[in-house]
Amino acid sequence: MFSRRPATSAAARVLIEDPQRSDAALAELAQVGSTTITSVRARLEQVGVIPHIPVADRVARPRPRQDSRTAAAIATGCTTPRQIADAANVSMQAAWRAWRKLNPVQQDVAAATDSISVAKMPRMYEDTAAATDSITVSATATCGQCGQPFSVSTRNSRRRYCTPRCADAAAAAQGHAPKPRLADPDHPFPQIQSLPPPPDWSRGTCAHVPASQQTWWTSSDPVLREAAAHLCSTCPILAECAQFSLALPVTDPAVYAGMSQAERLRRKREERRLAAMERPSPTRRLRALAAGKLRVMALRIIPVTFAQARAFVAAFHRHHAPPAGAVFSLGVADERGVLRGVATVGRPTNRISDDGLTAEVTRACTDGTANACSMLYAASWRAAKALGYTCAITYTQDGESGSSLRAAGWRQVRQSLPRERKGRELRNWSPSPGDDVIKTLWAAGDGLATRNGRVTGHLCGGCASKFIPGRADARYCSPRCRQRAYRRRVRASLTC
Repeated sequence: MFSRRPATSAAARVLIEDPQRSDAALAELAQVGSTTITSVRARLEQVGVIPHIPVADRVARPRPRQDSRTAAAIATGCTTPRQIADAANVSMQAAWRAWRKLNPVQQDVAAATDSISVAKMPRMYEDTAAATDSITVSATATCGQCGQPFSVSTRNSRRRYCTPRCADAAAAAQGHAPKPRLADPDHPFPQIQSLPPPPDWSRGTCAHVPASQQTWWTSSDPVLREAAAHLCSTCPILAECAQFSLALPVTDPAVYAGMSQAERLRRKREERRLAAMERPSPTRRLRALAAGKLRVMALRIIPVTFAQARAFVAAFHRHHAPPAGAVFSLGVADERGVLRGVATVGRPTNRISDDGLTAEVTRACTDGTANACSMLYAASWRAAKALGYTCAITYTQDGESGSSLRAAGWRQVRQSLPRERKGRELRNWSPSPGDDVIKTLWAAGDGLATRNGRVTGHLCGGCASKFIPGRADARYCSPRCRQRAYRRRVRASLTC
């Protein structure tokens, strides 16, 4: 057992000599514990003796390689997977992988059937010929357009081109129209607007600080982030960095131009508020439309893949990361073919609402285009209803008015407070940006499942339409219908 002082000296010596190696490798070299290496590394980094090296960038101790039994069997002269498996005492699958490394491409079916044990075939085959017909083997073919060799299976032996791009190019050269890759070939798929180019970081203050301070901008410690924001106040590229940071997704927690994640979100909201104040009133807009002085952007609903929806959400959503899965996705594009917003619809996150007949709009994200969000919500409910869902739900955070949902015909159901976690649940909980805010549940359709039973909808006493009530004793779908019913009762009492 080493005493503390010699162990600390030995750890400091090996760390100064080679700080790039991992703690486990240095502990074995200095014959001390890995805890000693970790504490000494932290002290040396704090005083600036060695640079800070992330754990992922440290060189781990190389593991001794074991001799492969399949390689030894192949070296002795085994040429088939069955011989390799018997000689190396391994499974047939491991022997097949080793044999495939030596024979990457099989030339014909006969070569494949020679290397496979017929004894492993099902009993339904009566002879070797029937067994060989059921094997899918890869062969090599030459692309008819670019001339490059590519692998083709015996089940798809008529394939002539290596990629769909080569097939389209060959069809265009022969005068034929290429095969459409989209549901609507007349409209090309819209492209997501790219982010602006970043500024020249080499001229910034963050590029001229010591190595021990370069992690302040991405640290989770609020004190270090505040120190990084103070250094940004004298940066020569402060304006360029601020313009670039406001175009980034709000999910990025780093400090840019002296602004934290929350400060960038507040600045974006303030810019949107000022832009809304500068827009003309609805009356002036209607007059301008009637006079032909104002042109409304034409929007249309388009299908998008889940990967494209995730990319758009990662680039433009204010407070949420892309969803992990979805049942279907859709988007909205303008007349120029630019993607302006996406919506993903999946299973409800609340297990009580997940009854198989309820869908949830997990993400609705736009770039700020007017009327795009309400179009997405309305189209999401129409598509979900066409698939057989009886209800669609979504949530909004505190501070969001829900005007797009009201315009799409959705109804507010209730508000929920942040969940209080304690004990083991609190220890195992990893917070997300939307966990500590009040959420509002919105629904469209009928049959929302809740903890107190299924909300089947009430008939409005004013307009006689079905609606999902916000409370059990609700009789009208809106204050307007309640006022209308009151006036009818007053008129009826006066006539009597």
